[in-house]
Amino acid sequence: MDKTKIKLALQSAPLRDPDKSLLFLIFVLLCTGLVMVYSSSFIFALDKYQDGLYFFKRHLIFCLLGLVSFAFGWFVRIEELKKKLLPIYLFTITCLIATFIPAFSHKAGGASRWLSFLGVSFQPSEMAKFLVILFVANQLAKKVDQQDNWKTGFFTYFIGTLPIYLLLLKQPDFGTFALMMCTTFCMLLACGVRFKYLTTTIFTLIPTGTLLILGSSYRRARLLGFLDPWSDPAHKGFQIIQSLLAFYMGGFWGVGLGNSHEKLFYLPEAHNDFIFAVTGEELGFLGVMLFILLFFVVILKGLEIAASLNDIFAKGLATGITCMIGFQAFFNMAVVLGLLPTKGLPLPLISYGGSSLIFTLYMLGILVQLSEKKT
Repeated sequence: MDKTKIKLALQSAPLRDPDKSLLFLIFVLLCTGLVMVYSSSFIFALDKYQDGLYFFKRHLIFCLLGLVSFAFGWFVRIEELKKKLLPIYLFTITCLIATFIPAFSHKAGGASRWLSFLGVSFQPSEMAKFLVILFVANQLAKKVDQQDNWKTGFFTYFIGTLPIYLLLLKQPDFGTFALMMCTTFCMLLACGVRFKYLTTTIFTLIPTGTLLILGSSYRRARLLGFLDPWSDPAHKGFQIIQSLLAFYMGGFWGVGLGNSHEKLFYLPEAHNDFIFAVTGEELGFLGVMLFILLFFVVILKGLEIAASLNDIFAKGLATGITCMIGFQAFFNMAVVLGLLPTKGLPLPLISYGGSSLIFTLYMLGILVQLSEKKT
């Protein structure tokens, strides 16, 4: 290619002006996650795999793969996502169904949430989170002029995602189901769906959610363990009691990075869903507040980006991504602090894990792309 063609290509390329503060916050959270995974998993990994860096090295690989997915989210135009909605939908549904096929599924904790292939585990519900956001945003763009009609302006946002909700409840994965519902309601509210439809549906879902909780023995056990963990401190209440002890021992200043006692086989899988408890013990109240502040600013940035967008599809995507990550961070922190029953949701960008980290970074890449479109 001659110099003239190169010059014309550069001139026609879109000018990129992302929200640099959002990029910085994502980088800080990602680096913080690496540090906390190393600190919380070293002893456990040394005992289980004779390699203290086992989880850290795997998490570092997940971060690198996540950065690749982040780049895809940033540079692949959102208009292409609309065109690929149907294949993404069918592929996600197929993966969720495959979690019930013994030849492909991998069970953990009595739940069929993972697919295993060639020794690699993958959680389709992480992909389903993004699919729900994409589907609802697309429906909002199509039906922007039909918001006053119950069937076309509200009901269709849920009927298309109903198979996903049913498959998640069957796994069972009530936490992800609740996360998706909260995110969907925020997207609809932000994009002009009539408030009376939302309140009516919420009041309908309250008894439905109650039946789902009380109708399942494992959910009842989690609820009872949440309400009174001291009634069964060696079993149902063990994890939350150890988590609360971690925050208590951390105090205001913390015991110091790497000096947690709870990660010494007291708090199960401390590098996963309860990594926030290790943070509270090692970094104290100040560290906890710093974590909360970082996520709070990311949420504010995301909502600011969403509010600045005129395109309904883009606004729906920005709102959905922001709320999905914000609600998941809130749910995780609330569970670890004993404010909500255990849900099995990782702390975004911080907890150890591949599927969650890769898809979270992909969604954040899209959010960074949308920050370039701010008017």
